Amino acid sequence: MLKIAVCDDNQEFTNYFEEIIEEIYPNNQFSIDVFNSPIRLVNVMKNNNYDIFFLDVEMPEMNGVDLAKQIRDFDVKSFIIYLTSYSQYMKEVFKVNTFDYLLKPINKQELVSTLERIIKIVNASFTYFKYRKGGNLYQVPFSNIIYLEKNGRYTILHGSSIEEKFIMTTDELISQLDESFIQVHKSFIINSRYIEILRKNIVECRLTDIYSQSYIQLPLGRKYKEQARDKVFKLLENQT
Repeated sequence: MLKIAVCDDNQEFTNYFEEIIEEIYPNNQFSIDVFNSPIRLVNVMKNNNYDIFFLDVEMPEMNGVDLAKQIRDFDVKSFIIYLTSYSQYMKEVFKVNTFDYLLKPINKQELVSTLERIIKIVNASFTYFKYRKGGNLYQVPFSNIIYLEKNGRYTILHGSSIEEKFIMTTDELISQLDESFIQVHKSFIINSRYIEILRKNIVECRLTDIYSQSYIQLPLGRKYKEQARDKVFKLLENQT
């Protein structure tokens, strides 16, 4: 069961939104906690984990973008979806690794599409990347890989709790990866789930220690820039 947190200062809307989820998914695929105060949600997050956050953009105590930044301080892997009546915030909200952006009034079909894609990604997170080292075969869940680095004939796997160096060609490496991985440079392939900000010549990735605010900057190569940007925006804006 996936845990959802909904935060909107309009209690009438949060009640309606909760009813929609329960109507669409009557078999308890999701559990829902409703918050009408972003500060209360931040306090609850200290002792509770959520898989999915639905956030209003405009709230009096704290706007949704600042709230999302605080969520990322606790959890880099959760899915953040904005709920708002104003499309002009779209550029700003995608700076915090947002999964989707739904306009009010909520379209049920769009909501279903978003949740089904999340379910698909969660199921796929159990897919493993495999490599050989010292005659042994190892596997690492895709979800634990932040980025992969090529250094000559070696590949270096940088993960949330692991760093491994082994021999693998670029073609062998790419053949194992799914569309969530993006090549941004001849030496770097990044898991898009960890991309925080895409700058002119730099990709900034969030590391996964929830007690720190650690980032790493990787180069965005000229050869890969246009393709990488297109793929990042398509993933972030869900234009499949």
